[in-house]
Amino acid sequence: MIKTKKNNSFKVAGIMLASIMLVSGVVSGTMAKYTSKGTGDIPGVTPAKWDIKVADNSITNVDLSSISWNIYVEGTENTPVGRYAPADKIAPGTWGYATFTIQNAGEVDAEVTISEFNPTANSSEDGLDFKVVTKDVAPKSYSDAGNAEVSSTTLTKGATMNVYVCYQWQYNVGTSQDTADTTLGTGAAEITFGTLTITAEQVKPAAAA
Repeated sequence: MIKTKKNNSFKVAGIMLASIMLVSGVVSGTMAKYTSKGTGDIPGVTPAKWDIKVADNSITNVDLSSISWNIYVEGTENTPVGRYAPADKIAPGTWGYATFTIQNAGEVDAEVTISEFNPTANSSEDGLDFKVVTKDVAPKSYSDAGNAEVSSTTLTKGATMNVYVCYQWQYNVGTSQDTADTTLGTGAAEITFGTLTITAEQVKPAAAA
């Protein structure tokens, strides 16, 4: 009887051990998992181009030395018949203009401002008048250029604006101007038309419609 009890005890112990091992295997199996890891580069974004040109040059390198004057006799329009000779001189009784373009070659709208136009001979003592305007076509006369001088304007992307620097030297406006006009003529010094400062700033984008 004692031997049988021992055998039974061994059998029970074996069954318990097998059960523990089976349960351990099942539990450890439920804790297994797949793992993976990967990396990827976020694509870059190209900024919209900013490119403002003045007289075909970058705004940071403005050169207006190549623009020329179109000079006409006072009272005539800008036609070959009204041309004043010599073509590179001005005198009382003439008017004219020089022109250049400002182009928005970029991909955003810009606010363009023209300032600091200070001709050296522009006072009440002489008959010279000056103004800077923008027009789609050349002015037919000094008055046709209008009175709205350039201050600032919105130049949309891809657009071009024509800038006209206009002058008139009135003839026989009064004896008070004669002396100043004569001084300009006898001095034969070049009349400078001052310096233009051209500033461009990006316009805040609007939401797409």
